[in-house]
Amino acid sequence: TEWTQQCSEGCGTGVQTRKVHCSAGDWHHCAADTQPDSSRACSSDKLCGSQWFTGPWGHCTVSCGWGRQSRSVMCLSKTQGHVSIINEDHCLAAEKPATEQPCQVEPCDAEWYTADWSQCSRSCDTGVERREVRCLDERQHVSDRCQDLTKPPSRRSCNTHKCSAASGGHVESETPKTTQSDSDSHFGKAGDQPQQPPPPPISDDPGCSDKFHNCHLVVQARLCKYKYYRSSCCQSCHNKL
Repeated sequence: TEWTQQCSEGCGTGVQTRKVHCSAGDWHHCAADTQPDSSRACSSDKLCGSQWFTGPWGHCTVSCGWGRQSRSVMCLSKTQGHVSIINEDHCLAAEKPATEQPCQVEPCDAEWYTADWSQCSRSCDTGVERREVRCLDERQHVSDRCQDLTKPPSRRSCNTHKCSAASGGHVESETPKTTQSDSDSHFGKAGDQPQQPPPPPISDDPGCSDKFHNCHLVVQARLCKYKYYRSSCCQSCHNKL
């Protein structure tokens, strides 16, 4: 038969075997001096004494939150007390240790995020504008790690001028309305002014679209329950209630 494919030893020198038969049936019909060998020496590609060696883990790739860290992995051979680096083919690939792993440093500081100001509640004699202010962590989840001293205001005075006699002290509705200026508004990190076009609507209603640039933050901050944000972030808030 054919020689066995694998050597008897995983490293160094071993033996390969095969079965030998007499085609005439009985062995006395075949000459003993012409009988082929049933075994032969063989050698493995791998050196005996080889093993994996790992170095220390390196620094995490981020200064806070989740990142990656790596380490060196080498194949070493130990023969007669002497250690040397050899080709990785001499070590078992299935036993190779990991060269990378996830790492977590201290959590990143959360930051304040704000929505745009609502329409003024009064047209004169000092009204109030309101906005939602949320503390979000690096994964955009609501957090309590923001500093209260740096929290942006959630309301401010507006239209402080006196009402004229012609206006009759006209007062606007307390419910914020979507105006042309609202369509350019956004909900994002305090101080940021991103200019990203809203994505195409996914609702069956062609008039349902996002008017905020960061409506995904409105959803994550659970603001879709407010009519103002359901209207301004119709696409993102669709089926989120």
